[in-house]
Amino acid sequence: MDRREELLEVKRRHREEQHKYTYFLLAVSAAAIAFAIKTTTGMKLSWSMSVVGIAVFLWGLSFWFGCRNRQRTTMTLYSSIGLIQLENGTHPDQPNNSIEKAEAIKIVSNAEKLHSDEAGKCGHLQLRTLVAGGIAYCLWHILELIKNTNAT
Repeated sequence: MDRREELLEVKRRHREEQHKYTYFLLAVSAAAIAFAIKTTTGMKLSWSMSVVGIAVFLWGLSFWFGCRNRQRTTMTLYSSIGLIQLENGTHPDQPNNSIEKAEAIKIVSNAEKLHSDEAGKCGHLQLRTLVAGGIAYCLWHILELIKNTNAT
């Protein structure tokens, strides 16, 4: 295997791991929402419940950012395909001259970068909102413990 093939293999594996990580965080946020609903079912409504509501909201945001990450990653790959086609002269809407081709490559390259940057931002926000939701849930649990301690 030459260095170019090795680099392509490492990039492929890196992308696969990123996908697995994103899907793992999606599953965790969905499970956290289900767990919060399960643990609060049948409880009396109180002001401390607003903290668990914030946690569920943050986990919902985490799920949304994970879905948005997947969408933007797909758009990045689609742009990459278009860029390769333009450079190879095989794009379905291939420009007729070199000036138009250079402009098309610039436009598609900018779109690819924009989608990639957006996917990265969504990935970071997915994790941050997941963790913030966990912190809010733990805070709610502590408030419930304090409330129950003072009630006895």
